[in-house]
Amino acid sequence: MDDKRIAEQYCERDEQAIGGIDEKIIAEAKAPTRTKKHRDGYGRAVVLVACLSLAVAMAVSVFMVAFDGNIGTLTLDEHDLYDMFDQSKYDGVRYYKKVYAPNLQALNITGAEYSEYLPVYKNSAVKASKSDFKNFIKKYSSAACGLYGVQMSDHTIERYENDDGTVYYSAYIGDKKSELIAFSMQDNQMYFKFIGTREDERLSVNGEYFSVDMGDTDEAIAHKLTDAVTALNDMLGTDYERMKLVNDYSISGKKDVYVYLYNDEYTVLPEYIREEPLTADYIKLTLSSAYMSDELFLVDLSAYRAITPWDEYYESMGKSRMLTVEQAEALLQKGYVFNTSVCELCASSQAEVDFSEYDAVFLEYLRGDDGTVLPCYTFYKELEENTSGMRIYAKAYVTAVEIDGLDRYFAAMHERHVSLPMIITTESTLSE
Repeated sequence: MDDKRIAEQYCERDEQAIGGIDEKIIAEAKAPTRTKKHRDGYGRAVVLVACLSLAVAMAVSVFMVAFDGNIGTLTLDEHDLYDMFDQSKYDGVRYYKKVYAPNLQALNITGAEYSEYLPVYKNSAVKASKSDFKNFIKKYSSAACGLYGVQMSDHTIERYENDDGTVYYSAYIGDKKSELIAFSMQDNQMYFKFIGTREDERLSVNGEYFSVDMGDTDEAIAHKLTDAVTALNDMLGTDYERMKLVNDYSISGKKDVYVYLYNDEYTVLPEYIREEPLTADYIKLTLSSAYMSDELFLVDLSAYRAITPWDEYYESMGKSRMLTVEQAEALLQKGYVFNTSVCELCASSQAEVDFSEYDAVFLEYLRGDDGTVLPCYTFYKELEENTSGMRIYAKAYVTAVEIDGLDRYFAAMHERHVSLPMIITTESTLSE
């Protein structure tokens, strides 16, 4: 995880549509049990749970999968692969993601039961309705401009279409190039977000600033935000009653808190398929230290609405038999670790990690650029504790379901890697 996590990134289409906006402004917008050594009060029993993904989107690439029937073993064709599981050259000892937290419990983990089979999903193509997008802008434009102090202005709705048939729209409201409300689409959602810089990062709601303390529990944060939620519901014309909190830590010890306001809806999807609520719409609040203090202020707000119901957007490709933790451990030791956002150069400079004595194992879904969403075990190994009190964990992904062709795939990836030119940056070469 980077020191400063960017919660939302605008894609290239947004930059092209904005046109004359200052480039700097655009850039800113851009339940099995395992016995392992004692960590953080977990004792020696670490329960398989669903780990909420800390990243809004994972930078992984394309892979091709198929099922022999609706239930059975997932088949992976190494001949049609690109780079999603982009490592075997280092046998998995360097391809890991760094996660910062005071302890594992602070990652807001929820439980998940073991199942004989786990579903594998694929994102469907989204064809958004322009009239729905207009209604979304109409509902939120006045409140969003008032919240951020942006002058209402005329706007043009731009239409885009991807090669896969996905249709989406975008529009920008504001009379200053440095301050705009962006209405756009990402994945299966319409959303608005502020683009620009503000002299005072804090957001006021009806003239009042809302804040919490860095050390507050989730219960204390929810209590302190009661009045803010009421005011925001009135301002945005919503009636959200549920609240979900996600903590995001940096290496410096700083914490951001993401607060999701929503109402419950029925879904057949596993809760841990994504961090955000699986609901038709919700609001996301960001609480951050605007002045590098222990007080976290409300600094950002965005509203989201699903284009397609999530149960339709995530199409089930079938179910594959779930691996035991022991089977996943064997794959981990063979280096069959799936890459996320760690590039080859970055991985080559990371220290090797021995995962044979890891600290915890969780479960989450990993999404490829082709839209396939695969259940994975995530293994955590504590690396060190820094001076700010943050513990640094190495996080590695291993498939949680049977995949036919896994050996062939990693053999093919190994051949591909050893044939690629690569610059290895080491401590010695940097010092020369």
